Amino acid sequence: MKKFKLVLVAVLAFLALFAFGQPSQSHAASKTKITYYSVKNHNYKLTGNYYYLYSKPDLKTKDFKAKHSTTFESSKRALVKTGSKEYTAAYVTSSKQKGWLNVKGLKEVGGSTSSTSTTPVVPQKPSVTADQLNSLIQSSPDLDPTGQLLNLNAADYSTYNGTLRKNFNLTPVGGTTGTFTNHQQTVTARDAALAPYVQMAVNNWNQALGSQVFTYTSDQNAQLTFYLVSKAGLITGRDDATFTGPYAQIDSDTFDWDASHITKNPGYDYWTGVCMQMLGNDLGLQPTPYVNDIMGISDSSLYSGGNFKYSWSSIKENGSNALDYTGALSQRDVDRAKLAKAVGLW
Repeated sequence: MKKFKLVLVAVLAFLALFAFGQPSQSHAASKTKITYYSVKNHNYKLTGNYYYLYSKPDLKTKDFKAKHSTTFESSKRALVKTGSKEYTAAYVTSSKQKGWLNVKGLKEVGGSTSSTSTTPVVPQKPSVTADQLNSLIQSSPDLDPTGQLLNLNAADYSTYNGTLRKNFNLTPVGGTTGTFTNHQQTVTARDAALAPYVQMAVNNWNQALGSQVFTYTSDQNAQLTFYLVSKAGLITGRDDATFTGPYAQIDSDTFDWDASHITKNPGYDYWTGVCMQMLGNDLGLQPTPYVNDIMGISDSSLYSGGNFKYSWSSIKENGSNALDYTGALSQRDVDRAKLAKAVGLW
């Protein structure tokens, strides 16, 4: 009988512990709020021997291991708040690496005096409310930011960053885009056979944007490198090309295919269009369903990691396919590239 009482006491103690000693499940996890803002561009080195660079400012997914000897540039910050805790993350870029890390891991080099304070300084307040922004989006052509949407202030683009990216199929926060310095980028082709197409693509984008965004160079340390790779070696994405950050891969198995029979624009080749599309990804543009866009594709499911306003399974509009036939950038392509710059993608 005594043994039974001891067992009973132990059982009751266990049940009490289970009922009262476990963490409460009634409290929802603290929501993380991220506020993006810009600072003056400066050069930095790491304060320690190395730090990991993360794909997003929440510092959860490691991308690269950065060394103390690397010099980074940075002009983007994110104030991250989770419950009562907060920190500032910095988006840093070098010729080969980019990503987020805690701003405490950086020290300025080159005599700069800018602050790395954890308090963001946004000189303006949003000029429009969320409802007003939605009205502007609804009044613009589908996936084409026009008018006031391209002339908002810095606080608007910071406050409504995610909304604008989503509604115009731009790369999401933490997605893969190119590395730019003061809104410019050097581009090269590792394979000589690719060089003419890359150069033409560079010229076409620069002309459409009205500025020297891309500079073609023979320097193999350029910020973006095009190169040929067998279809089996393509990382992901479309079946003849893939953009992967500092690299644009072109399928070598089909590169020699003569596309001239589907080309209606003299002097234009299909592979120029493919390179233009890769530069569009580089700028932060994701596909659209419009046949007249150089970024147009027939089915959104063909693109992995899409940040789309909506999905689609067929092409929209009538006319010549820009990628196959004309190589002409649409006004939608150009407007989205300008918005991508405004929201900090390049």
